[in-house]
Amino acid sequence: MSPEEVAKADGGATPADQRLAADREALEFTREAFWAVCGPVNPPKLARDYVDYFCARLPANVDEAKKIEAIQKNAPRRRSFYDAGTTYLQAYSALERELARAGYSPREVTSIEKEVEFFEGVLREVRLAAGETTE
Repeated sequence: MSPEEVAKADGGATPADQRLAADREALEFTREAFWAVCGPVNPPKLARDYVDYFCARLPANVDEAKKIEAIQKNAPRRRSFYDAGTTYLQAYSALERELARAGYSPREVTSIEKEVEFFEGVLREVRLAAGETTE
């Protein structure tokens, strides 16, 4: 018997099962942390709402100096958003093709995939609104 078969016969998890469980735990943890950072964003939590919160909500006719000042003031908030978002997307990437095998239902898989796609766009939009690189 292979080591994996022995482990399964003894009721233990295979190394692949252990990796999937660890990756799922990492995804859940980073997802919760990311949502905690996003919690204060005003509903309906569309991309524009994230830009307003992490950059600045300013009238269209505000002068450039005030706009830059407001965006700089929110830099720590934005850094937390970038860090949490990047960590979440990395955890997702590690499990992307194995979400079902990791125990997610088809509905959960679809929900996570849509969420990731939305937040990839939001991260880009916030960076652009802040005048930061998107690379």
